[in-house]
Amino acid sequence: MRGLKVFTVSMLVVAFAASAAFAGGPSCSASKNVAAEKEGCCLSTVFAGAGNHCTASKEKLAELVDVETVRLPSGALVVMYKGKTPEAVSYLQTACTGSACNFCCPVTRTVASNQQAHVEIAKIDQGAMIMVTAKDKKVVDQAQESYMTLASAATTK
Repeated sequence: MRGLKVFTVSMLVVAFAASAAFAGGPSCSASKNVAAEKEGCCLSTVFAGAGNHCTASKEKLAELVDVETVRLPSGALVVMYKGKTPEAVSYLQTACTGSACNFCCPVTRTVASNQQAHVEIAKIDQGAMIMVTAKDKKVVDQAQESYMTLASAATTK
């Protein structure tokens, strides 16, 4: 099973590299919130509270989303946002249709606004996937620390 996950992530890395080569996406200069259609699935405010001491937001994040991080041998960081409800999955998929600068999670927007980081975003069956690469390993290390904090908030109940 682990081999299958590594293979799948490797294939996604190739797909991201190809899309980046053709797209040459713009860098981020400002972040925006993605509007949620349903109040019960307003992940934008849930994500915002997950990095601070807002217990209600951490509990709501744990109810709605699993956040998983994987560091690839290449040094890239892959972050998976997996919705736990159909509404959360739909919201995440809708939120990743634009650039990473506009994704509903402030951690992703912050990482995407770093001029030294290259952030790709894609829709997956369970929600959204982010991939962070940089020439400087320390940039990806810092992003990984931020995502690990978010992932621990998503598992806190």
